Amino acid sequence: MRKQTNTENYDFSLLRSKQQALTGETGAISVALAQNIASRKVPSLFLETKDKKLLELKAIDAQRLVNREGKPTFLTRRQNKLIFALAMCLSQRKDEPEIREYVKKINEGKQPNSRITLPISITELTKTITTDGKARARQKEDVLEDLKALSEIKQVQTFGGYSLEEDKEEGKLRFVASLINITEQVEDVTDGRSLDADFVFIQFGSIFFYQLYNRYAIVKPKLFQIWGKAGSGTDTELFDILLADLLAKYSGHRIAGIQAVKELKRSKYKTEESFYKARNKVRYNALTYSEYASTIQERVTTGYGDSREQKRRFYRDLEKAIEALKEYGLITGAKIVKTDKGDRVDFTFNMDYDKQDESILLPGSVEVNSSSFDKPEEQDGTLFPAEEGSPEA
Repeated sequence: MRKQTNTENYDFSLLRSKQQALTGETGAISVALAQNIASRKVPSLFLETKDKKLLELKAIDAQRLVNREGKPTFLTRRQNKLIFALAMCLSQRKDEPEIREYVKKINEGKQPNSRITLPISITELTKTITTDGKARARQKEDVLEDLKALSEIKQVQTFGGYSLEEDKEEGKLRFVASLINITEQVEDVTDGRSLDADFVFIQFGSIFFYQLYNRYAIVKPKLFQIWGKAGSGTDTELFDILLADLLAKYSGHRIAGIQAVKELKRSKYKTEESFYKARNKVRYNALTYSEYASTIQERVTTGYGDSREQKRRFYRDLEKAIEALKEYGLITGAKIVKTDKGDRVDFTFNMDYDKQDESILLPGSVEVNSSSFDKPEEQDGTLFPAEEGSPEA
């Protein structure tokens, strides 16, 4: 698994068949990686800087015509899907000793001498990210080009910060590096491509591994079947960023929902009906994540301006993205709340989002049988004005 300098010993047909078997399987992405994808813009970070790493980042951006609009971690829409797919490929090999040891060292604040490098089939990776599951020649060329770009473009990555799951502040580190690196590319140039070799060796950045076994988000293959379809609500940058942000927040709110229900004392309620209403209410509150519309816009490079038409565009994209996230199963709905600080969006997570995928759950996860929970009466899954309140973020 360490960096390969000689590919002669690889049976590429076997490697591709192994990856092919994983295509369509559920995987996971580290919360740290999802948080960085959904990071807010920080324009001041790139202004008048003398930091050599940031200057190098800016030079590569200029060469690659990248306009990150102040985003510390900036990905095009295709690159975003690729990073999710690569995270899934990595998580499906989570039980390998080298990966377990690597995660352990990263969590301890150490940088292992040997990086994790995996052979990835361009054909199977392309099949994963296309909505029809096919890998046409042009699509494979696009995937390879995007992987090369990801290998060259630097990102400002942050580890740590506030942990909702543990309800405490933790150490915070920032560094500048590519999310992945391509160490080798293998092309089959034999007649008829008889070796079935169509691989790149990808070295994964540390952000993929940070707290992977206890702070991660489930990613279902259904996502790639809908992600990017025209008119589906998944074909905007806003959907991409909401997806990453909500996946990063999901586990903490799910655990809070479990705890809220556990802490209810049945003896305090006179009737079964009053108990179930109280249970639904505390669960609903725990599963609700709130964020101002203005903050959401700070996470995207898409220019949603102040004009009436641009505001309509934002709420149109938002409503479509919410419908897509409901279809995917991550949330049960959302609503807009008018406040004196501006519109706030309340997203309500689906407690059962990862219920059917317990086989992928990693050590340290919390499991619960939530099939007996009632749906909260006050949530109908639509966008509508509501009373004032305070957001989490």
